[in-house]
Amino acid sequence: MPIRKVKCAKVLLDAGANLHAVDKNNNTPLHYAANCGRKKCVRLLLKKGARVTLQSMYGKTPTDLGKLNYTLDVVELLEKDA
Repeated sequence: MPIRKVKCAKVLLDAGANLHAVDKNNNTPLHYAANCGRKKCVRLLLKKGARVTLQSMYGKTPTDLGKLNYTLDVVELLEKDA
């Protein structure tokens, strides 16, 4: 993920953006970052307190999505935080 996108996410979180906001499928920002393999963003979200155990409407955690998409470096980060 380009550094400017991580900085943008940090600015939003520092300004009070809801870290645990969910979409219509109960996906959190951490679900999206893990699903896309965005390691730097995952690291930032975890540092800010994102919960690894939250499940989507389909019962998937961010770790599950990382595994499904073979983003093993992201999965490693998520499993350390679990």
